[in-house]
Amino acid sequence: MEVDIYFMKKTKLLLLSSLLVAGSLVSCGGNSNKEEEITFGFGYSTSFAESHGTWQLDATVVAAAFDKDGKVIDARADVTQVKFAVAAGETEGSYVVSATSGDKSKLELGTDYNMLGSSEIGKEVYEQIESWADWTVGKTASEIKDADGTNGECGSGVSISTNAFGAALDNAYSKKYSLKVSSTKDLKVGVGMVNGGVWEGEGSLYVAGALTDGSKVLTSYVDSLTYLPSSTDGTTVTLKTESYGSENKYTVNADEGQAIKSKRDLGALYGMAGSSPIGAEYDAQCLSLDTYFTGKTLSEAAAVASDAEISGVTITQDGIVNASKEAIAYSVKDVITDKPVSK
Repeated sequence: MEVDIYFMKKTKLLLLSSLLVAGSLVSCGGNSNKEEEITFGFGYSTSFAESHGTWQLDATVVAAAFDKDGKVIDARADVTQVKFAVAAGETEGSYVVSATSGDKSKLELGTDYNMLGSSEIGKEVYEQIESWADWTVGKTASEIKDADGTNGECGSGVSISTNAFGAALDNAYSKKYSLKVSSTKDLKVGVGMVNGGVWEGEGSLYVAGALTDGSKVLTSYVDSLTYLPSSTDGTTVTLKTESYGSENKYTVNADEGQAIKSKRDLGALYGMAGSSPIGAEYDAQCLSLDTYFTGKTLSEAAAVASDAEISGVTITQDGIVNASKEAIAYSVKDVITDKPVSK
């Protein structure tokens, strides 16, 4: 009987030792459920140009995930060129603005953009945009911002100017926010752009970024870029701004013929809270949309109706919802072929 007790005590000691060793391994990183903290940002850069009486807005967006050292883990970029004509209205000082193109981004246009024949390296513009995004991985925002593709600084797959991309990524980095992920190896970034057209002289381009792990949405970021077209004689289109007061989103942020800050970045200056049935400003409603999409599976996100009832959202949402759905879908699908990709 004493022998049995001896072996029982010895067995218990061995078992306790094993548990202590296992516990020390877990505390030193052996726990497979340990989360990593990263940051995610979505940014933009805009420019206007006039040619032969037609104005063009170039809107560049970049979404990127960054590691703890501020280096890019994954990124994606896109550009939408909105061309529009401005004609004199029925009364003096009024104008009629009509968008003539811009329903598809450069990535979505694919070979239809038709730059291949003039490309110095024999690559279409969508290929060069994707090459630039791949080139950013492992680099900081400051390293990326100062590089220009025309000088061969962004890899052999890029010959277009990348200044706008660098500025958009820098903007994304300045607005980055933290989140925790179970692993960084499966992170996939996507962007979406939907042209909202022009209404009373003010144009809107809905934009979005998304981060997924290939199966669910880890975070979403939606916004709307507002632009003020200029007339063919170089004067700014007159807008009905009296309801915004002497200091408003136009007088503070609008240069002649330039895009103003995004509605989300304007914050309270956008001035929608007072007329909102729920008293919520545009940026707050964007955040509600972000929250709504976060945590959904990719199939659940794809099934969201553009006019779905979403708590905290009363803005016209079809364009902004569709932009978010595009960003989520394009994180795991090729924009050109709509087939799954491994990034």
